[in-house]
Amino acid sequence: MHHARRRTSRPGQGTAGARCAHHGPLVPRGALIGVALLFCAGFAWLSATAAPERQTARTPITTVTPPASSGRPALYLALGHQGAVWAVAWSPDGTTLASGSNDQTVKLWDAATGAERTTLHGHSGPVRAVAWSPDGTTLASGSGDGTVKLWDAATGAERTTLRGHQAWVEAVAWSPDGTTLASGSDDQTVKLWETATGAERATLRGYRGSVETVAWSPDGITLASGSFDGTVKLWETVRGAERTTLKGHSGPVRAVAWSPDGTTLVSGSFDGTVKLWDAATGAEHATLDGHSGPVRAVAWRPDGTTLASGSDDQTVKLWETETGIERATLHGYRGPVGAVAWSPDGTTLASGSGDGTVKLWDAATGAERTTLRGHQAWV
Repeated sequence: MHHARRRTSRPGQGTAGARCAHHGPLVPRGALIGVALLFCAGFAWLSATAAPERQTARTPITTVTPPASSGRPALYLALGHQGAVWAVAWSPDGTTLASGSNDQTVKLWDAATGAERTTLHGHSGPVRAVAWSPDGTTLASGSGDGTVKLWDAATGAERTTLRGHQAWVEAVAWSPDGTTLASGSDDQTVKLWETATGAERATLRGYRGSVETVAWSPDGITLASGSFDGTVKLWETVRGAERTTLKGHSGPVRAVAWSPDGTTLVSGSFDGTVKLWDAATGAEHATLDGHSGPVRAVAWRPDGTTLASGSDDQTVKLWETETGIERATLHGYRGPVGAVAWSPDGTTLASGSGDGTVKLWDAATGAERTTLRGHQAWV
């Protein structure tokens, strides 16, 4: 079952503790040790490259050339997030950007200056998802510790912890009216929570793999969720009933997003494609090919004219939604792009990467405006 891949490497429980054994004809002790060490090293390398987002968080390091007069070595240590960034989300008023990382923290950034405002501590596992309440007063985060936390956006205080999932929480999303929070998990379920009380309202089942992403339709009637089993499901949220299953991807579905008018759903998959679906009929409108690696993130520009996608190929692509034409490719990362999010006014695109950074891009020109790294120090 695909779901087993989630158990292969946890932060702090990587391949370093794996045991190697050799059975066969008797050989000299030195040769046996050499073979065992080579086997373990090879296995560790393969595991690390197969599931980079599950590895222990490491401080991202970027090589730069300092001023000649500084006398400093050409090595720069970024002390913002200390691990891969897999989630970014704008506050409704566009003044603050939230990011979630493998370092088990959520950071809040000033969108105008790029300054780090605060760091939210409390999760004991990687933060895989962040989402703002529609009124901007509360931030939700989902983590590898199996919980969802709600934070006071003004003070950074933890308001409550929602417990119920039996595995990593991969996705969180608020209903448009703010009364319900949806969460998707490696336990192959979607849970609906009452945000006022923290009570679990419903559990949606039907997947054969982890639930990687969730998104509400603009009218709040339908919830879309994508899974590692390669399908997208549409749910009637009032009854909690499955409306339809969209099939077409040949790999896990890591991201889904609704068009602003609610007529089209987009999905991004590990098969390297982005698909557009008719939300009413479930018919596939188009397939956007261009990425050379798994697609981990998708997001619509607020005016509906442009779609952004992030991939393991270390790029962000911008697509014209009406024609499906690739408008631009944004380069600059040294790791997979795991999150993309548009500012509410559509002028800026934020993206988060496995290299531990968040970048802000000018939506009109595709130029990089800034890279958010938090405090900086020379090594």
